[in-house]
Amino acid sequence: GFGDIDDDVFSSSHVAAACAILFSTHRYECKIFYFLLIPILGPAVYTVSCRYHYGIDVLADALLGISFYFIGMKLYQSWQRKTGSIFKEEKIYGKVLLDESRSNI
Repeated sequence: GFGDIDDDVFSSSHVAAACAILFSTHRYECKIFYFLLIPILGPAVYTVSCRYHYGIDVLADALLGISFYFIGMKLYQSWQRKTGSIFKEEKIYGKVLLDESRSNI
């Protein structure tokens, strides 16, 4: 029925994707990070409080999303080095600025 956890479930990837988005907004645009904090954390809390998922499911998805963010950043940086399109990043006032003067594009 409504709100019952009948089976052993693992949360769907919506929490993982939301955490990856949250981390990337923190890196590139801090104002958006704070704006998205409640809408992203809200559904995670909602799924536990309404007993759709266990708390460990949401926690595991959050860790998975954070891991995917860091893996994605490493893969992207590796691709940039291989293609020669390396951008110099400077963080000013919480915003990452890209210096495209070194790119080969």
